Amino acid sequence: MPVFMKDFRHPGIADGLRLAVERAQTQAALAGMLGLSQSAISKRLAKREGLEAEEAIIVERELGISRHLLRPDLYPLEERGTSVVDRLNGARA
Repeated sequence: MPVFMKDFRHPGIADGLRLAVERAQTQAALAGMLGLSQSAISKRLAKREGLEAEEAIIVERELGISRHLLRPDLYPLEERGTSVVDRLNGARA
C-alpha cells in the first residue's frame, strides 16, 4: 500500500468526501471524474474513508474544494506567509 494511502481514515476526511459528492451532485459523477466506480465512492463513504492524495488535487481543480478540506492530514493549512516548501527548507537548514 502506498504511503499516502496508509491512514486515510483521519477525522474530517470522510466529511471532505461527502462535500465532494455534494458538489459533483452524485457519487457516479465524482467517480467518473476520478476514474473510479460509483461503488468505490460508496464503499469509502460507508467506511468513513477519504480520497487519495492525487484524487484530492483533482477534486480541488475540478470542484474548487480545498485539498485541506479533503485531506487535512496531508495538506495542512499553511501559516500566513509561509509555504510548506519554505518550512521544509527551514527545517533542513
